[in-house]
Amino acid sequence: MELSGHGKVTSVKGNEEGLNYLVMDWSDQEQIIEVPLMGCTYTVNVRAMGAIEDHMPEEFFEWLAR
Repeated sequence: MELSGHGKVTSVKGNEEGLNYLVMDWSDQEQIIEVPLMGCTYTVNVRAMGAIEDHMPEEFFEWLAR
């Protein structure tokens, strides 16, 4: 999956309707990155980082560090 907008979740906040939203520290948007679908799915779930660490192969984290 290609992402043109990406960054790190810095916090979770709520609005007047009681809905939560993610506060993002956005990366430089000049670069489009290609990521595994599981990485995309789980990066938006703040509570699921443990699942990523448990299920993704070491090659994923080597790729992510580049």
